[in-house]
Amino acid sequence: MGWYKARFFLARGFSLDAPEALEAALLAHAQVAQEVQRRPGLYGEREILVLRGPLSCPAGSVLLQSIWYRGEGEETFRLVTAYPWRQR
Repeated sequence: MGWYKARFFLARGFSLDAPEALEAALLAHAQVAQEVQRRPGLYGEREILVLRGPLSCPAGSVLLQSIWYRGEGEETFRLVTAYPWRQR
């Protein structure tokens, strides 16, 4: 699964030599994306956030869904995974 995601991001103009560009794009995505779901984590104290929205890429924009996690006592969410989203 990891190689599929790597190919996806590489095909959209991101580079292995500049991971900070993808990091910045994912953080920008989190600012503009729509919150699809927010729920407690497995043991209740943690929180999971599902976002869906555009990701600005060097080769154009794509619709992305991302999953973020905030642990107990943490102030900020951390990215768990991100993948292309297709309207169903």
